[in-house]
Amino acid sequence: MNAPTTLSALALAALTPTSAPAQNFDPYNSPPWVWMIELNDHLSDPDYPLWHYTRGTIAGATAMTTLANNAQLVICLPPSITNSDLLAMLGAYLVTFDLIEKDSAILELVAPLAAIHFYPCQQGQAL
Repeated sequence: MNAPTTLSALALAALTPTSAPAQNFDPYNSPPWVWMIELNDHLSDPDYPLWHYTRGTIAGATAMTTLANNAQLVICLPPSITNSDLLAMLGAYLVTFDLIEKDSAILELVAPLAAIHFYPCQQGQAL
């Protein structure tokens, strides 16, 4: 799969309108330190809306990139990943690519890119 196709699919997934998952949280403009703190504060609450929102963002990107890649999976994030592991994945991605202080590193872009980086599928893995 080529990079422009992946980025186009991720951009479409990020632009899909959704409702804000938390009361004072703006998912389109919040920098990493805001949503990382929000997720960490609710680490033990599996039903906290921002966890569902984060997983939904990754699932949407997975669907879009799979469709764009002739039904070949791109992201193989295990559905049973814990909140702790998901938070660690997001944090590791932010640190690895020096994005922790970047206002533009919004959740909608970081979550699917981190999933692709840490959980890529093997070539030829189909639905």
